[in-house]
Amino acid sequence: MAETWLFEDIKDLTRKVAWLANVMCDTSVTIIGTYDELRPILNCIVKNTDFELYDVDFVEPMWINYYKEYGITLDNDKNIYVEKVFNTREDGTEVPIFFDNIIFAYKDVDKRILEQNENYILFDIDDGEKPNEDNKDIKSMADKAVDFLKNGFNEPKKADKTINIDLFDLLFL
Repeated sequence: MAETWLFEDIKDLTRKVAWLANVMCDTSVTIIGTYDELRPILNCIVKNTDFELYDVDFVEPMWINYYKEYGITLDNDKNIYVEKVFNTREDGTEVPIFFDNIIFAYKDVDKRILEQNENYILFDIDDGEKPNEDNKDIKSMADKAVDFLKNGFNEPKKADKTINIDLFDLLFL
């Protein structure tokens, strides 16, 4: 089982995810969870950050008979996108969409989402209970952040080739 980042509360999660979305130039950050999990998170993002709603497909599950996960995506242009994580094919099978960005997924999301997307971080929000045998894999946010900064998402991969670019070259890309 993958380790889980533990946030103090929803405000802690939204503050750190918003900061990460601001500093990432080429990618966005997505939070994945159910409607009930994401509703207070979306509310907190709108109230406590300078991100603005841009494209939102977020409906009470009983109205549209969709009880699967949603994704809240924050980009570096300060836009908020909300969408269903699963698409239904013509044959009725449900397939998770691919996110080409960093994903924060609630620790109990559908495993098919994690199989489809490799750059994910499992998370939970501290409810004040002490860890027990069921959640002994949860690390504190500080410990996990140190590990992340040292190792990135996965084990380092060997590059196929090396490209040297200096600061001057970056101005003309």
